[in-house]
This record gives sequence, structure tokens and C-alpha cells, in this order.
Amino acid sequence: MRTKEKFIILSLFALLSVALMHGTSFGQAVYGSVFGTVSDQAGAAVAKAKVTITNLGTNVSETTETNASGNYTVSRLIPGNYRVKVEAQGFKASVIDAVVVNVDTSSKTDVALQAGAVSEEVTITAEAPLLKTDRADVATTFESRQVTDLPILDRNFTKLILLTPGTQQLQWQHAASENPQGSTQTMVNGQSFSGTGFQLDGTENRDPILGIIVINPNFEAIGESKVTSQNYDAEFGQAIAGVASVSTKSGTNDLHGAAFLFRQNDVLQARNPFSQAQKDSLTGKFIPDTLKSQFGGAVGGRIIKDKLFFFGDYEGLRSKTGGTRLLSVPTAAARAGDLSGYLGDVIRDKDNNTIKVKTVSGATIDLRQNQIFDPATSVFSSTGVLTDRLAFDGNKIPLNRLSAQALNLLKLIPSPNAPGRLGGTTANYVASGIEGFDKDSFDIRTDFKATEKLSMFGRYSFADFVRNGPTSFGTGGGPELVSLGGASKVRNQSVAYGFDYSWNSTLITDFRFGFFRYKVNVLPFDYGKTTATDVGVKGLNNDAFSSGLFAGFINGNNNYGETNFGSGLGVNRCNCPLDQDENQFQFVSNTSKFVGNHSFKFGVDVRRAYNLRVPSDTHRSGELSFNNNRTASTNSGTGLGLATFLLGDVTNFGRYISSSTDARERQWRHFYYGQDSWRVNQKLTINYGVRADVINPQSINNAGNAGFLSLETGQISTVGVGSTGLNGNVENTVNFAPRLALSYKVNDKLVVRAGYGRSYDIGVFGSVFGHSVTQNLPVLAVQRVDNGSFNRAFNLADGAPAFTQFYGLDKSPKDPTAKTNTSLPSSGQFFLPNNVFARALPSKMRLPSVDAYNVTVQYQLTNKMSIEAAFVGNKGTHVFAGDGPDLNVNQVPITGYTPGRNGTLAKPYYQKFGWTQDIAFFCNCADNHYNSLQLKLDKRFSDGYSILMHYTYQDQISEDGGYFPFDASLNRGPAGWQRDHNFVLSQVYELPFGKGKKIGSNWSKGANLALGGWQFNSNTTIQSGLPFDNCFDTNGISDTGTCRPNQNGDLSTKATRQSDGTYKFFSDLSVFSAPSVGTFGNQKRNSLRGPAYWRTDASLFKKFKLTEKYELEFRAEAVNFFNHVNLGNPDGFIGNFSGGKLNPSGGAGTINSTAYFGADPQRNFQFALKLKF
Repeated sequence: MRTKEKFIILSLFALLSVALMHGTSFGQAVYGSVFGTVSDQAGAAVAKAKVTITNLGTNVSETTETNASGNYTVSRLIPGNYRVKVEAQGFKASVIDAVVVNVDTSSKTDVALQAGAVSEEVTITAEAPLLKTDRADVATTFESRQVTDLPILDRNFTKLILLTPGTQQLQWQHAASENPQGSTQTMVNGQSFSGTGFQLDGTENRDPILGIIVINPNFEAIGESKVTSQNYDAEFGQAIAGVASVSTKSGTNDLHGAAFLFRQNDVLQARNPFSQAQKDSLTGKFIPDTLKSQFGGAVGGRIIKDKLFFFGDYEGLRSKTGGTRLLSVPTAAARAGDLSGYLGDVIRDKDNNTIKVKTVSGATIDLRQNQIFDPATSVFSSTGVLTDRLAFDGNKIPLNRLSAQALNLLKLIPSPNAPGRLGGTTANYVASGIEGFDKDSFDIRTDFKATEKLSMFGRYSFADFVRNGPTSFGTGGGPELVSLGGASKVRNQSVAYGFDYSWNSTLITDFRFGFFRYKVNVLPFDYGKTTATDVGVKGLNNDAFSSGLFAGFINGNNNYGETNFGSGLGVNRCNCPLDQDENQFQFVSNTSKFVGNHSFKFGVDVRRAYNLRVPSDTHRSGELSFNNNRTASTNSGTGLGLATFLLGDVTNFGRYISSSTDARERQWRHFYYGQDSWRVNQKLTINYGVRADVINPQSINNAGNAGFLSLETGQISTVGVGSTGLNGNVENTVNFAPRLALSYKVNDKLVVRAGYGRSYDIGVFGSVFGHSVTQNLPVLAVQRVDNGSFNRAFNLADGAPAFTQFYGLDKSPKDPTAKTNTSLPSSGQFFLPNNVFARALPSKMRLPSVDAYNVTVQYQLTNKMSIEAAFVGNKGTHVFAGDGPDLNVNQVPITGYTPGRNGTLAKPYYQKFGWTQDIAFFCNCADNHYNSLQLKLDKRFSDGYSILMHYTYQDQISEDGGYFPFDASLNRGPAGWQRDHNFVLSQVYELPFGKGKKIGSNWSKGANLALGGWQFNSNTTIQSGLPFDNCFDTNGISDTGTCRPNQNGDLSTKATRQSDGTYKFFSDLSVFSAPSVGTFGNQKRNSLRGPAYWRTDASLFKKFKLTEKYELEFRAEAVNFFNHVNLGNPDGFIGNFSGGKLNPSGGAGTINSTAYFGADPQRNFQFALKLKF
């Protein structure tokens, strides 16, 4: 069935369902609801009772009647505090104050009426029960007070997700240049971080390319948040992990708001024991200068009393972080070709005899480390193997051999400014600078009660980020000093508009429109300049995207340091230039009907997405490497990359080069669902529903702007040319996702819930939508030139070789008669050349999916406290093999391995098409399984404190991309992010001292000022260790990427501090042995566990009551309050085997950084003032 036909049929189905339905639910993605049963004192149902629910802040009311069973439901309620009033003939009116309504939750409020006149009123003070009896989702709700008071020092909403059961932060995070909003990559119940959906006021808030939040809401704007980790309603989709919903604050009849200033610097910061173990030679400080200020405010109120309300907030951030680098730059002598100062120890043969070599002049000298040889004197065998070279006399390159271009480049690289070591040749330059980061963000929202039947709201959110990172060498670029060498400018925007219309008390329609834009520009430090051309290197600065200095890599040798200059990911973390522009429009319509004890809901969600990504993963003005071997002999330890550079010989060359920088993807996504919440009786509620997710194949904006690679034919088909459509002729299907949940109330204190649901998603990084096919030929080429380690790719004087294969080959590269196409064939099809990286997608779309299930028992301890025990599990299908969506299908298999073989010849696609390069296949073809026990204690804020405490024991079995195409089971095991045991305790506690408290309510004003108004809050996380396994030098055993040894017995592990400041986690390597030649060892993937993790963040507040309305709050907040050093995983590389004996690596078992690759913080303090009114 064609896509258009599917769209029409499903649209008609949805419209017909709305027309014929006889049932209700409500727009829970934006609102909450109140439901319950009205009875008399004997428990008999009271029908036709009038139920009025009034928002205590806005005085806006909603009214309904109970049905024959005494049941009622009032939906589309903005989260907040409400009054419930029930009136019925022959009964006193009953009023319940302080009924809390949360986003995407239903507050159960049962009322037992007392006989009497309706004019009489009874106020009921009992709290609404905590038991969740209307659904079986696995969820945690954060009220506004928890959001603003818990100690999250960077005020980052996505870190709240880590306070919920079944969640865990990935070890790596997206680059700050593309993720300045700080979205935390979090695994939820074992599924990919990219599978978590973010909702802001009921509209999509997730960037589908990076899988991160678009608008990371300001804390002052959050009314409340709900994190649903599993078994969400049929209304929610395009998520296979969790759904994090945020409802922004609304105005009320009273003016309210806040102003705040948070300040943090390095004065009280504790040192990282690894990276800050020694004083900086330039500043004399252990910790670089840091200053961060977050400031802003919020205000909300009425425009028209009881009708029209507004809310707005602003948050700014100004951050300055200092950084220093100790680097190696060429000495003054080296710049004149004299590398004698770089000579190392004498090199001896296996019998300890001095090795003699000939020089260019004919002299005989002792061979020493870093001796340089003249590549012009090379002698090669008939098979191309280097057999002889002559050494440069005195380790000096004659002046007439020095590259003019290299000398010009050296003018951009500063001279040494520090004594250095190894004769001043290494670690001889200290660079310092300050990286600035600015953020400006705001939200504006209005709510309008137009009539008794019609309500509407609108919101606009804006976030602007600017990061300027200095480079170490100034005009010569070089390593970043803090996080980025270059400039990043990001602007994110979001719009939401919605209305709901009540046709009558049992029929409701709501509509939402959403839009977001995620716009990123990352630029190198010298963008727009023709630096490469100016120094005399031609063929690199061809347009604006390839402007500036190339990425240069001068290799070091024998502890003599390397020198990297210019810009690029490998130089200064700058994926630049980068142009990312995403836009998405969303239209949602839901209709709900309440009939008897059924709440029916049907809806349609239509989204249109646009994407442009022009990256520079390989720097567009080139990545030029200068290796040691080009100036080395056949003896190891010789040659210098610096000598290779001075000769101007580039040994490896790569770059991204595009024929178009306007290749954009577009995609329609449409979703249809129907669900029913059936209150079978007072004890049993059944929720059932189904979704139909239709993800259309992405289409490209213009013919020729993408290429689909076939792994069957080896050909690329160009979109919009010949028989290939703009969607690449990819097939899709309708994906049905059933949902079922049961909730059984055993008694007033105990409920048992069970749920099952299937969900689909679109992946990330181009697996279903985004930059995959638009980064293939004929649009983008990843040019590589490498003629072997002893040869050069080109000389700087000759300039970079042009790329001429945008239109591929007329035949398979395996065919020796294949020729380069000079134009695009009329069919649009051509063969992929050898040595050009490419990406491939399946011909039929595969959506990642998950089948999730849970059984939960909840027991209510008090009206404010409950405990839960849950079995939570799922099975992922068509998910990623590893953390990313693609895997290399052109790996080297171990089959047929013999020592010394050329592994390239064994690659499957070399044998098939003559390809030696990696081929990224976005196959969505792996599976995973997750099971967990999740225990939770939750206490709402009352009596001055709240508690959220939970423990998760989890186990996930997944697959990795290594060796996956040949044997998926080889790397099946625990995921690298998995910590088996996780405990979290979050609490807010107002000390019970002072006016209005249990102790000191009659204190004097002075005593109350000193001792009253204190509050203590904390987040504590305790986790078991991360998995790891071991690796070894497989030379002579295998030539594949998987390298685990045999492990014979348990490995003894314990972190022990060493004299050099590192930690040793294991040292006894006797349990390891070499596998047989051509086999893998018996050690399983991630079978070992690293050091455990624990951290407490804490805050202390002091509140001063200025007037009845105004309150001033002083805060002192600490990250890692106890300054516990959380260690990273140890170095798993154990060495190499020779003659069956292990030659151990000196670093085996050594821990060289704190957790999260050194990013886990040591103790630091933040101070704040906040004025509330």
C-alpha cells in the first residue's frame, strides 16, 4: 500500500472514530484531572450530584454531574491546587480544599455526603489518597517546590530524570558546542537515551537528530514535571524509553514571582586528584579561574480577573572558565632544520650490539632514537616493502630541503616559552586563556478562560547560547584551552498553542499546535580567512565552509611530544564549520467522551519535520598528518613527524568535501490512537488502547541531494534521478502499538497494578531521519589519501589532490577497467569508489520498538506517604547495536586468520566490491532485554518535609557493534553503562524551628530571625561499579577489533592509591592467557565491574520574612558535599603475549581519572539570593 493511501485511510479512520464514539478521556499531556465517586454515608451511589472544581489561584471553575454509578471526571485542569464542591438534593454540600492536580495524572477524590439541607456546607479536611488506581504507568512526579529547592547546582531540568527509578547517566555526553542547553544523556529502563521523549506543554520538545531536549526549561518556569519511565497511555508515542513531561507555570489572580542570583567560582572548589594534582606553571594555581553567575526572575498575574492570566520568566548565565595547556612546539633550532636536540638513546639489536647506519654523506654512525632519514634515498623491494634509507647527517635537514609552506606555518605557531624537558624539545610551551559562555532564555505564557466552554493557552520559549573558546596557538589554532577551540552559537525556540472546548459535561475536544527550532552554528577560530592558501598550500580553501587553517597533526616519538595545530575535532573538539537547522511543526487533536463508567479518547498527532546538517566530522579545509615513518628507517624508534613536516610531506590526508551545502531532509509523521479507561467497579480499572504510528520515509528537498547505497549491488542511487524518488524508494508500514493496564484496589491502603505496552521511535543520528543519505555521494565525500606509512600522500608545495569522484565509477572498483564518471549518469546510479566512506540504510524502514511490562504493588502508609515494589522489564527490537545507530559492516572477520595475513583482503565488501573503507550500516537490527526490581518510597511535602527514595536492581543484556555482522552473540552481554545496583535519596526538610513551627512558635523576633526559617535539602546517589573487560595486543593471534583474552579464574580488584597519584584496581595478571591463534578468548563482554560510585549534593536555605508578601531566601549549595573521589574504570589493556607469556602493560589496571572520563565534580559551593513574592 502506498504511503498516500495509508495516510488517507488512517485519517478517515480517525475522523470516523470521533464521529461514532460514545465514550471520554482528556488532554493529559497538558493537563491533569480529578475523578472519584460520590456516595451517601451507607456507601450507595449518588447520581446527578453537581461537582464543581475551582482553581484556587485563578478562581476558574469547571462543573459536571455524577453518573448512575456516582462516578464523575473533570478533566483539562491546569496543574495546581483546587477546591472540590459536591452538591445533591437531600444532602449537605461537601467541600474539599487543597486537592492537588498534577500534569498527566488523575487525582482520585471520593466524597461521602451527609444527609441534610443543600444550603448547609461541610468542609472535609482529609487528604486525597496517594494510591494510583486509574492507570498502571511507572512514573514519578516532581512538584514545583522540588524542582526549585532540590540541590541541582546548574539548574538543569534533565538531571531531575536521574532522580527517578531505572535511570542512569551515560558515560559520554554530547559536545557542549551542539548541546549548550546541557541535555543529559540518560538511559531509561535500559533503552537508548535517544528514546526518551520530552514534552513541553503537551508539544514535542526533543531534537530527533541528537536525541536531546530542545528547550531545557528554566526552573522558575516549571509548574511541575512528570517522568513516566514505562507503560504510558496510548496518547504518548515516538518514545521507547521514558516520557518527561513539563507543564509551565500559569498566572493567577494574585501577582506572584521571584528574582534570583546564583554565584559560583573556584575559591572553595576542591581539587580533582588527577587533573589538578599539581600547580599550573603559569598561574601558580591548582584550579583554573572560574566564575559563573545565573540570574533572572519570573512574574505572573492576571490581566482580566478570573479570565485572562499571564506568566513570564527570564534566566541569564554568564560563565568564564580559565584554562591552561602545557604543550610541545618546535624549538628555534628545529625551525631551521636542526633536529639534533631531539636525538634519544642509542638503539641496540637483540644481542645488545649498537646498530650502525649510513648517512647521506656516506658516514657511518650509531643509530639513535629519533634519528631522521631522507625519504629521497628510499629503496623498496619489488613488493613495495622499504628496505633501506640514508640518515640525515647530524640529524639536520639541509636548508634547501625545508618546505617553504612548512616554514610559513611555523610562523603561526609560537616559539617555546617554558624550559620544557628532554633538552627543551618537549612540554616547552604554556598557553592560557578564558572561555566565555553566555545564555539568555525566557518564556512567555498566557491562559484565557474565554467562556464556560472554551479555554486556551499560548506559550513562546526562547534560548540563546554563545560560547567562545580560545585556542592554544592563537593564529595557529591548536588545542582548546577549556572545552572548545572556536565559536558556537545556538538558538532554540519553541511555540505551543492550545484550546479545549467542552461541548457538554461528557464531550470534550482539545487541540494543540507546536513548533520548535534548533539552530546551531559552530565556527573555527579563523572562519572566513584563507589561511591555508596564504601559507602556500593550494586546494584547501575552496569556499566558506573550507576556509581557515587545516587540522595539522605532527606526530611525536619516544616521549618527544606531538604538535597539533589548526582546527578540527581531533585538534580542539571543533566539529566546524557546522550548520544545523531543524524545524518541526505539530498538530494534535484529541476528543474525549464520558459514558457510564467508560472514558474514551481518540486522537490524531501530525508532525512535519525539516532538517539540514552540514558537518565537519573530518575538517573541511583538510586533516593533514605528518607521521614518523616517512623519515624513519626499517628500525623502530626512528623518524620524527616534525622532520616529515619540515620536508612538507603529508602522510595521510582526509577531508569532508561537498557538492552542495543545502541538502535537506523532510519527513511526515502521523499517529492515531484510541483508548478507554473502564472503571469496572470501585476496585478494578482497566485501561486499553492502541496506537497506529506511521513514519513516512524521509524525502529530500531537491533531486541530486542524496544518495542511497545498496549493499547488494554496490551502487548509489541518486534521489530524484532516473527511477529513484526523492524518498529513495524506501518502504514503510503502519506500526500498531497496543496498550493494556489493570489496576486493582485490594483495600483503601493497597493497590496492585500491571501493564503492557508497545512503543516505536525513530532512532537518532540519521537512522530513520536525518543526516545519513545526504552525507553520501554525490553530495558529500569523505576523501582519504594514504599511500602507506613510509610514503607521502602529497607535498605541501603541490597542494591537496582534488576529489574527482562525486559521481563514482562506471563499474565496481573490483573491476580493473572501472573508470571515474565525469558526470551523473542519466539513471542516477553509479558504483561507490574504494576508499570513500559511505552510509547505508535498509530498503524497508525499521523502527526501533520496545515491548514493556510491569507489575507494581503500592501501599499507602499515610495520606502523604506510600511505598511501591515493582517488577519492570522490557524487550527492545530493531534497536542499536551499542550506543550509536550504525555499525561497520566491512569489518575484518577472524575466519581464515593466519599470522601476517593482509586483513583488508578478508573484508567482506573488499571481496564483493573491492572496498577497503568502513561502511556504516544504519540497520536497526539488534535486540536487548531489560529486567529490574524497583522499590520506591514517596512522601509528598507536608509537615515541613518531602522524601523521594528508591532502589533499583537491574540487568540488561544487549549487543555491541563489534563483530556484530559475523556473530552477534560474541559481544552480547551487559551494556557498558549498566550499574547493577542504584540507590537515590532526595529530600526537602524545613527545620521545625521558629514562627509557625513546632518549636519556637512564640520566640522573640530576634530569636526567630536567628534560628527560624532554615531548610536543608539533599540528593544522594549510591551505585555499584560500571562493567568493563580486558584487551590485549592481538598481533599474531587475530586481526579483528575484538581482543578479549582468556580469563582463568577470578580477577582480584580493589582501588589502591599509588605514589604517583593514580589508583591501581588490579595488578595480578596471572589469570590471563592468550587464546589460540585465530580464536577469541573466553572472557565475556563486560564481565568485570569497576569502582562503586556515591555522591551527595546538599543545600542549606535561610528564609527571611520581609513582609506578609515578600520573602528573601539565602542559599548555600554544594555539589559532592563530602568531596568523595569517584573513580573511573581502570585501563583494561593488559599487554601482549609472546611465546605464550604475557608481557604486561605498565598501565594495566591503573585508574587515571575520576568517573565520567574526569568530568565527575569534586566539592564546590554555590551561593544564591532569591526574592519571592
